[in-house]
Amino acid sequence: MRRAITAFMERNSQGFRRRIPGLVRLAYQPGREPIPIDHLVSPLRYDIVVRQRYLELVRERRSLAEEDFEAFMELSRRQPYFTWFSRVVIPNRNPRNRPQVVDDEYVDAAFESRVRRSIDLHDALESTGFDNRWPIILRTGKEIAPTSTGKRLDRRIYAGEGCHRIAWLRMAGVEVLEPRMYRLHVTPVLTPRDETARLIGAMAIPRREYLSFLSLSYADRELSSEGALLSHVRSTDPGRLREIEELIAVDSPLLAAAVPSGS
Repeated sequence: MRRAITAFMERNSQGFRRRIPGLVRLAYQPGREPIPIDHLVSPLRYDIVVRQRYLELVRERRSLAEEDFEAFMELSRRQPYFTWFSRVVIPNRNPRNRPQVVDDEYVDAAFESRVRRSIDLHDALESTGFDNRWPIILRTGKEIAPTSTGKRLDRRIYAGEGCHRIAWLRMAGVEVLEPRMYRLHVTPVLTPRDETARLIGAMAIPRREYLSFLSLSYADRELSSEGALLSHVRSTDPGRLREIEELIAVDSPLLAAAVPSGS
């Protein structure tokens, strides 16, 4: 099975290099410090939570995927994972100069391919565990710019490539990425991705769930009340109070506008 995970990572790393010309010339540094996984997830990468929940489904219903893949695909299309893939991944996939017609048939085929890769990755990781020969790529910059949504965080390191593996590690109860588990890609200026803002509307994330998600990075326990969360930060880490207040201010209009499915 170790061969399987090696083959999986080689296929995907080669594909990634084909998608981004010049990747091999980017500047990398070895990991130097433990990185709390929840600080890579919250507040900007709600998509990693979505990936984790899907991998939990794969683990729970693995026999269905083996015995009746079409039924498993139907189940998969009802998950937030499909919403993330169809509303975020697919729109980002088309190269600027190569417009592509994105119809239902294209989305279904692309999603089926994504599901198969997720199952393969799940199986390999469940069998052999995390392989340090294929470190996760985290990102930093000499300068950290605000996100495209205007959020500015007082941190240097952000999630990059390997987010499904971050999701699996989190599902497995791993709380920290050790230095040997990642490499750091350094650019002159890094603009962190704000996937959370994109998913609030697409998934109609409830406000209480959103605040619990922020707690992963700003509290030592789950707090689903804004007052309780801000009070906790005010008393334990007042230097970050303005930061979290600004985060909530950016996302609150999106939360207010989000309409649950079926409404």
